Amino acid sequence: MTSSPVTGSARVDWAAVMARVPRERFIPDRIWRHDREREGNDLVPVDRDADPAGWAALVAADEPVKIQVDHGHPAADGTGWEVTSSASDPRVVAAMLAALDARPGERVLEIGTGTGWNAALLASVGVEVATIEVDPQLAAAARARLRWLAWVITGDGERGDSSGAPYDRLISTVGVATVPPAWIGQVRPGGRLVVPLTGDWQPPGIATLERTPTGATGHLGAPAAFMGLRGKTTPRPGGRDPRAGEPVESSTDIHPSRLTARDAATAIGQRVPGVCWAWSSPDGTHRGRLTLFAAGAWATVSTREGRPFPVQQAGARRLLDEVVAAYRWWLDHGSPRVSDWTIDIDLAGGQTITTTATPCHVG
Repeated sequence: MTSSPVTGSARVDWAAVMARVPRERFIPDRIWRHDREREGNDLVPVDRDADPAGWAALVAADEPVKIQVDHGHPAADGTGWEVTSSASDPRVVAAMLAALDARPGERVLEIGTGTGWNAALLASVGVEVATIEVDPQLAAAARARLRWLAWVITGDGERGDSSGAPYDRLISTVGVATVPPAWIGQVRPGGRLVVPLTGDWQPPGIATLERTPTGATGHLGAPAAFMGLRGKTTPRPGGRDPRAGEPVESSTDIHPSRLTARDAATAIGQRVPGVCWAWSSPDGTHRGRLTLFAAGAWATVSTREGRPFPVQQAGARRLLDEVVAAYRWWLDHGSPRVSDWTIDIDLAGGQTITTTATPCHVG
């Protein structure tokens, strides 16, 4: 599992490191897959002993591997509803490690140990790693896998590790809506943080931040959807809120795909709080239904019959109207790409995300 540390200041070839330290060595014998045709709990266990080919196929895919459901308490039949821990797909891991740009001999704090693979990759190139995991079961399993390679702390990652600070760099494998002040304060000025940001409508992406004397500043990068800190995640929608009452019908000419495309969705997510969505299409095409969810409200847009698309909205908020207004704001401001957004954070945790795009006032 180990390899000789790299030397000098050359950037690490993370693809080569992953070939030496493969993800499969860190994946538990039981994982889960989605069964889209199953009612209720649609996360079905896949056991290495019972289905070695199925287990190997899931692990070999360049996708996240679901290693825990329902905080370690699946149903009696092993099924689950919510994914509560996963091993990230190798492309995202490589992108985040490249953004972190940790060098041999540096000290890195990782938030979210998971399987321990990320920490092992860093340790294998000579980085000193302390990693925090809130779930005792996951922490114990990772500690056994990592042994002497990394210091595994069982605790609340939101607090970081003040006893080991300051660190040269910090990387989080859990998403946060706002970067906790503790993380900023525990990285030395001139250091770097790589943190995936979460959002109800659209995760803004992976933030790469440089630690400044007054906080941190940086930009958004590659797309990624990570589970959030325990206690701060939005539960997976389980249906329309019955408190919303009877729906009001209308229509729209805007296809839902425009509202969920990443560049537009990033802007919508900044302007419309507390709304998430789900898309369903029986034939896997753009013909289907978008459902919007929020506390006490819901909305649907059906594209099965063509334009104008029928809309239903119920509750105190008109969710689609809010989302469409945010989409038009994005158009009016030059349709900024994700790379046009910058992030500034002060030491008290105040966070602003702004766009550098110039408004073009499209009608």
